[in-house]
This record gives sequence, C-alpha cells and structure tokens, in this order.
Amino acid sequence: MPTMSTRLPAASSVPRHDGTPVQGLPRMNYYLPVIVTFLASVFSFLLVALLMTFAIFNVITQVGRMGAGDQGGSLLSTAFCGLAGLVCAIGTVYFFIAVIKGFRDIFSPIYYTRGTVADKRVLGGRRSGTWLGVIPRYTGPDLAEASAITEEQRFAYPDRSQVFEPRFNPKKPEPTSAASLGGGYLPVDRISASRNIDPADLPLRVIFRVDPVSHTVLEPDEEVLLAHTRYLQHIFYVAHIKAGDWESYPNKALI
Repeated sequence: MPTMSTRLPAASSVPRHDGTPVQGLPRMNYYLPVIVTFLASVFSFLLVALLMTFAIFNVITQVGRMGAGDQGGSLLSTAFCGLAGLVCAIGTVYFFIAVIKGFRDIFSPIYYTRGTVADKRVLGGRRSGTWLGVIPRYTGPDLAEASAITEEQRFAYPDRSQVFEPRFNPKKPEPTSAASLGGGYLPVDRISASRNIDPADLPLRVIFRVDPVSHTVLEPDEEVLLAHTRYLQHIFYVAHIKAGDWESYPNKALI
C-alpha cells in the first residue's frame, strides 16, 4: 500500500472542526474518511440492489397472478413495483460505480485542485452541504506545486478584515489588482511541467460539494485550493489566500 505523503509546510496546523479556519494547510487523516466513504458506498449498493431484487420479484409475482386470473393481481401494484425497480436499478449502477471509485481512492494519493471559484450553488439546504464550481488551473498529487504562492499573489490577496479606511480616503494608496500583477493563477510554466499535463486538457469547471462554512466565505473569482480524493472527490479541506498566506477550512463531514 503506498505511503501517503502530503509534504506540508512547517507552519501547518491540526484541523479544527468548529468552523474556525486554520492558518496554513492542515494535516489530515487520509484513510479514515476514505474507508468510511467506501463502506458507505458498499452499504448503499447492497441496500439498493436488495430493493431492486424485491421489486423485480414482486413484478413477476403480480404478472403471474394477473395471467392466472387471480384476484390478488393488480395492474397498479405491478406498475408501481416496476417503476421502483427501474429507479433501484439506476441506483444500483450508480453506487456500483461509487464502490469502484472508493476502492481506487484507498490506493491513490491525495489530490489537490488549484483554481478560481466559478459559481456557488445551494442544493438541499445547509445541512446537505453546498456545491462549489471551480475552474482548475492545476490538478494533481504535488502539494508543493499546488500551494505555491508568488510575491505578486501575496499582495493581490490582502486581509480584507483589516481594512477599515473609508472608500474615498485621499491618503489611501491605490489597490494593486490581480490583473495588473499578472493574475492570481499559477504561472503557466509552473503547471505540472514535470508531469507533462497540458492545461488545455483540464476541464473548464469542476463541481465540488463543500461545507457551508467554507462555501459562505469564498467569493467568485477567488483563488482556492482543495484537497480531495482522486475519484470520489471527498473534500478534506478548502483553502483560500488571505493576508498573503493560505487560510483553510477543514471539511467536517466524513461522507
């Protein structure tokens, strides 16, 4: 089984699970959430497959009764069980794929996605988490490459909570925009050159399910770093640049 090395900066902290951000990039327990997610996928697959089996046998029974002229046969019951069986069949395929992906995640290293926030959507309420669209600039297992911050980026992402000056203060210096400093992205020559990944091959947008606390903090076009599993994309933490360094929000949900 491969060794999971995150190559974290020395300033990284232990994650807190009360919604308080962590300065730097936190250390994490890789295997616990991955194994729990895998076992949950296996349980869901077996449950849906069992329901599908019951629905199919019920349809066969009802059709046999109607063919024999038995009063116990019901066309409405047959149609309902058939529809339920079809839904369960789709769910069985879905969770079977999830089981395969979860098994592959156990033997895969942590993946990092670096990019900008494209959009934010809320589905299922706060307890169900939220969905974050990210335009990736880097995707891979190299944390050092994914988390690199240039001097231009340190100045382009100030700590907004420390800004108390009025908007039209004549003594206030002109803000330095990310566009004038070459943008907030990683330079093109830093994007996994050693792994020969063409940035054009990266998807235009990737959707991640994150905790509500990190979803609320992030803003459109803001640069983010997500640590996640490769196949099921279970989120370990979401980080953004604040005051020239990473500020992280560990994911509280195991699944």
